[in-house]
Amino acid sequence: KHTFDRAIRIYNKELADSLSTKDNYFCLVTTNASFKSKEIQENISKIRGDVILIADEVHNMGSSASIKCLNHQIKYRLGLSATVERYEDPSGTRAIREYFGDECINYGLREAINEKMLTEYYYYPIPCFMTPLEYELFSKMNREMERIESSNMPNRIKLAQLKEIKVNGLRLISSMEEKFSNLKRYASNYKEENFILVYCGNAKVYADEEENGMSLTEHKRIVDRATEIFGNELNMRVSQFTYLEDIREREQIKEDFVEGRIQALIAIKCLDEGVNIPAIRTAFITSSSDNPKEYVQRRGRVLRKAPGKEYATILDFVAFPMKLENVQHLSDEVNAKDLRVLAREVKRMCEFADLSLNPEITSELLSQIETSYNITDIRGFADECK
Repeated sequence: KHTFDRAIRIYNKELADSLSTKDNYFCLVTTNASFKSKEIQENISKIRGDVILIADEVHNMGSSASIKCLNHQIKYRLGLSATVERYEDPSGTRAIREYFGDECINYGLREAINEKMLTEYYYYPIPCFMTPLEYELFSKMNREMERIESSNMPNRIKLAQLKEIKVNGLRLISSMEEKFSNLKRYASNYKEENFILVYCGNAKVYADEEENGMSLTEHKRIVDRATEIFGNELNMRVSQFTYLEDIREREQIKEDFVEGRIQALIAIKCLDEGVNIPAIRTAFITSSSDNPKEYVQRRGRVLRKAPGKEYATILDFVAFPMKLENVQHLSDEVNAKDLRVLAREVKRMCEFADLSLNPEITSELLSQIETSYNITDIRGFADECK
C-alpha cells in the first residue's frame, strides 16, 4: 500500500511540475478482491494522469460488487476473457460491455488450433446412464420443479426454490454410479501414461461399506472417490489439486506432475482459471455445470502446447437419464422432462466435438439420441432449451 501511495505522489508531482512522465510510470498488479478494497479504490481516484485498466478474466468484473468499482474516470480500458458472457447474468454482461466497449480483438479457438497456437485434440463422449434409484430421484425432482413452476407463490420464492432443486439435480448427475464404473474402465487404458487430469464435481457420493458385519452408508467427496480409483484400485501415482492445498503445495504438485513423479491430477475447480500446466495431455471430465464458461476454460487448460505433445485427448462422461433403447417405452411427457437435462449435455458435446479431430464419434451418438427420442434436430432442440 505504501509503495502504491508513493508511486502516485511522485507521478502526480511530475505532472504538476510539467515534467515528462514518459519514462516515469508505475504498474499495479492486484487481485479482484484487492482491487475492490476501499484503499485501492481511493488511491486510484487520486491519480491525475492517464490510467489504463487491464482486467484479465474480465467476466469476473460483472458481479454487483465489482461493477461498483469500475471507475469511469479511467480513460483507457482493456478486458481479456475467453468467456465474456456471464452465465444467467445479462445485466452483468451488459455492464462489462458498456464499460470496456466493443470487442477489438476476437481470437477464436478454431483459429488458435489452425494456427498451431493450441494443440489439436480427440474428443470422446462417454454415455453414463442413471440407475433406477437415481432415475426415480431425478424424476421426483422434475415433478417438484413442475409443481413450483405452476404455483401461485411469489416469483422471488419460486426462483429460489427452483435454484435449490437445480443444484441438487446437478449434484445427482455429478455423482452417478456409472460415471465411476466407466471412469475405472477407461482409466485402466492409461495406467502407464503420464500427464493426466481428472476434473471432478464438488458433490458427494454414497458408498456402502461393511464394518463388523453391519452395512454403513458413507459420504465421500467425488474427488476422493476418483482418487481411490486411480490411486488405490489402478495403482497409479496421483495427487489431488483442490482448495485444500496451499500455494507452496500446489507448486510442488505441479513440478512433480511435469517431471512425471505424479501421473494424474485429481482436481475440482482450482484449475479452471489462472493455472498453467501445458504438459496435460489427457483429461477425464467426470462432471460439468451447465455454465459454458466452465467447460470452455477446462478445454483451454488441456490444449496448451508442450514439448512432445502432438495432440490432446478429452474423455467426457455424459449423463443420460436412461438407456436409449428404453426411451421409446415411455410417454412423450416423461421424455420431454428427461430431455431438459440431456439438452445441456448435448450443448457441451457439440461444443467439444465441432473442433475435434473425430467429430463423427459424437455425430453418431447424437443420431442415436434423435432416433430414440424421435427428434429431427437434437442440436437445435438443445440450443432452444433454457
